[in-house]
Amino acid sequence: LALLLVVTIIVAVLVVRLCQALPGLLEIFLCAVVASSLLAQRSLHDHVAEVATALERRGIEAGREAVSRIVGRDTSELDEAAIGRAAIESLAENFSDGVVAPLFWMVVAGLPGAAAYKA
Repeated sequence: LALLLVVTIIVAVLVVRLCQALPGLLEIFLCAVVASSLLAQRSLHDHVAEVATALERRGIEAGREAVSRIVGRDTSELDEAAIGRAAIESLAENFSDGVVAPLFWMVVAGLPGAAAYKA
């Protein structure tokens, strides 16, 4: 685990140095692309939207099946409100892990900090 962390930090530092060697807007663009790849914002929305769509279009059984893909609990007895709560709880937890924490480490330690967190 320690070796993975060290290698991740070294690679991230090298990427930052590569970015810094590029001219103006290209530096900003490449750093932005790398930074955005460390944030999991899009997939979170997609998974929760699938739960809502399944509930609305195909009913409670489809909602249970959809929410079971994003939570670790038994969903066989959940009613519609509980399915919604489970999806929102999962969204909040994954938002913290996939967006807030990497962004925090990006602010504190730059791309190497965010990459180390994700490792």
